[in-house]
Amino acid sequence: MFKKILLATDGSENAFHAAKTAINVAQSTQNATIYIVYVIEFSNAKTDILQNWNSNELDKQRQEKIQSTVELIKASGINYRTRFLRGEPGSALVKYANEGYFDLVIVGNGRKNKLQELLVGSVSHKVAKGATSPVMIVKAQEFNKSRNVSAYFSAKSQ
Repeated sequence: MFKKILLATDGSENAFHAAKTAINVAQSTQNATIYIVYVIEFSNAKTDILQNWNSNELDKQRQEKIQSTVELIKASGINYRTRFLRGEPGSALVKYANEGYFDLVIVGNGRKNKLQELLVGSVSHKVAKGATSPVMIVKAQEFNKSRNVSAYFSAKSQ
């Protein structure tokens, strides 16, 4: 059912939890591929360049942020690809998801507090509103334990 899955990651624990969910979804479909996508924010990119003159070192640091996710998916035997994008995470993910015709987009949630989310919005909310394909928002681990809920699924009617 979901052969082409976009997994948004930022290297956080919540994103790693979303990766576990992506594996479960992918295992239910023969020949599924998970596209691991990490967005390099412009504000962070400027700081990174000023602090690290060596672009190879920057690439290595970015690879390290997604390494645990890559290893988890690789160990599961699921096909995967990695992609680094540049820009504001919500917008960049929506654009990539819509241009890539993904069957499912999976994003983690839970990194911001309520005030931060009110002021700047959450990446998962932006993706759910803007992506044309179904979006699965995987809640933070703490939320799952207290409410026994594994994910919120948002499918747009077309």
